[in-house]
Amino acid sequence: KIPHVVVTDLRFMNEVHSVKNVDEGATIVRVVRGANDAPLANAHSSEVELWSIPANEVLYNGGTIENLKEQVHDLMSQ
Repeated sequence: KIPHVVVTDLRFMNEVHSVKNVDEGATIVRVVRGANDAPLANAHSSEVELWSIPANEVLYNGGTIENLKEQVHDLMSQ
């Protein structure tokens, strides 16, 4: 079994496939800042494709970096 690892940035499906090839049980987590976090029409391709990546969990980053770290820790403790 692979120990917990956090990959902080997956923006393309090929990156997700690479992670899943190493651990097919990997949990994909999307972090959103708010309701208007979706990409703009003229956004870079990396900002658009990441929204098509299916996430197993969603964390809402509406507080401090410490709050977000706590959410990540809680999720990894499950």
